[in-house]
Amino acid sequence: MAECKPLGKDTMETTHSDGSKVLFHRQSGTYVIQRGVFKGNVRVDKNLITGMNVHFYNDLVVEGDVLLGGGSYVGGYLFAVNALLGTLVKVKGDIQLSGNLRVMDGCSLHGHVVCKGDVRIRPGVYIEDLMAEGEVIVEGKSHIKELEAKSLIEVPEGMMS
Repeated sequence: MAECKPLGKDTMETTHSDGSKVLFHRQSGTYVIQRGVFKGNVRVDKNLITGMNVHFYNDLVVEGDVLLGGGSYVGGYLFAVNALLGTLVKVKGDIQLSGNLRVMDGCSLHGHVVCKGDVRIRPGVYIEDLMAEGEVIVEGKSHIKELEAKSLIEVPEGMMS
């Protein structure tokens, strides 16, 4: 059973029996998951931001933008508009984005990644298969098994902010 309580005019907090907390900010249309483990498929009708080490063991479908905090895990598919994957995020399934993708240090993406926009990859990233309709910028050393993109820009580590 979940307990809902208002935290102000535009923010609502839901605490679940397993200790996971979900905040919703009405004005920005953003859900914030501070911590939690989700065993079923998760669908978010707006934007989503997670804290560190939030685990989704199946599919994660976000109709807006998603920011996964460091060490988070998605065991199934990830669908969103734009995505920022924090340090050491792991996604086992395919990723499909209608916008841009930013992948931070040490992430591992084991499925087929399809991105309609641009992709920026930080050092130490593993990607099984990447197809981008925009530019792909790879900063430092990463391992991308298969890559198809409009253009590829490789930048030595530390040359970009």
